[in-house]
Amino acid sequence: MSLKSEIMRLWAPPKRLSLSEWADTYAVLSAESSAEMGRWKTLPYQKGIMDAFTDPTVERITCMKSARVGWTKCLNHAIGYFAHQDPCPIMLVQPTVEDAEGYSKEEIAPMIRDTPVLRNLFSEVKAKDGSNTILSKQFPGGTLGLVGANSARGFRRVSRRVVLFDETDGYPASTAEGDHIKLGIRRSEYFWNRKIADGSTPTTKDFSRIEREFLKTDQRRFFVPCPDCDHMQYLRWEQMKWEDDDPSTARYQCESCETLIPHGKKRWMVERGEWRATAVSRSTKHIGFHIWAAYSYSPNASWENLVEEFIECRDNPEALKTFVNTVLGLPYEDDYASKVSADGLLGRKEPYLDELDDGVVLLTAGVDVQGGGGATGERLAISVWGWGAGEEAW
Repeated sequence: MSLKSEIMRLWAPPKRLSLSEWADTYAVLSAESSAEMGRWKTLPYQKGIMDAFTDPTVERITCMKSARVGWTKCLNHAIGYFAHQDPCPIMLVQPTVEDAEGYSKEEIAPMIRDTPVLRNLFSEVKAKDGSNTILSKQFPGGTLGLVGANSARGFRRVSRRVVLFDETDGYPASTAEGDHIKLGIRRSEYFWNRKIADGSTPTTKDFSRIEREFLKTDQRRFFVPCPDCDHMQYLRWEQMKWEDDDPSTARYQCESCETLIPHGKKRWMVERGEWRATAVSRSTKHIGFHIWAAYSYSPNASWENLVEEFIECRDNPEALKTFVNTVLGLPYEDDYASKVSADGLLGRKEPYLDELDDGVVLLTAGVDVQGGGGATGERLAISVWGWGAGEEAW
């Protein structure tokens, strides 16, 4: 090799990689935030999500997800990628300032320390010049700012090309200046190549931020083949089957051939899976993913474990809500509201009572002063309820 070629090689920029390629090449899992230390290996269902961060045709990514699927690590790798491959100003928004500080200490600092290509990019903390603090970290060509959604100050007077929202359903309802996601997106308006990502476990249906954003997207789900008939399907809790409340009998029933698939086939299925859109997005630049624990390779997310968790919580509404949110990655619906349609509700109507039903054991009354009636323009609206066993009401 000539001297000129050697000099050109030394000054050549790093090879441009997709995010999953970058992570598989450079990323390291730290002891503080990972069950297993060592080199990162992208799982099949993570690849599509991660590579959307480096897809120039995608501007915004929404991920409605459960726990145990690696979303936090995907965000970490996105930060590492942009710092190393495509330096720019980055903002990461956590629910509170305290959450942002904890994320910085438990995720970002160990990642920088243990990832060789990042270690020298970020300066050491220097009390005198403040170039690297818990909530603000500098690197050549860019900066990383960590913000709490409960502090409107964090969104002021900054411009960021990459804006990452984590656990959006944990954000306060709003700030004095408006919705946190809109405030964060506004910080990226001057960049033609901006990248916006929001991810969260959902909360209650119709009140969940991440559900609302996910429904605007093409709603991608991870389709996997049946080992018996090759039918492609995305995993749904309704197809999980077991016998006599015995979690060890957990199997997944193919929606096509109805074969009961054992957990031992899960990796085979996931390795042959692919993301497919299930809806039409309002914008081709905004794509969405739903992923839940049935796909996870975590030893605590075996199908047997998931069934056991469900059996333990199914009679406890609060525990069941946690299961639906953090295991299924779905917004929780009240059992009654989710099962009774308008026609079904109409079918349950009863005659108006002229006298008290035998089941009434207690009467309550409420009164409200309302405008718009009577000579004075006001009226009293009175409601009387009869209550029986099990909170049955008339």
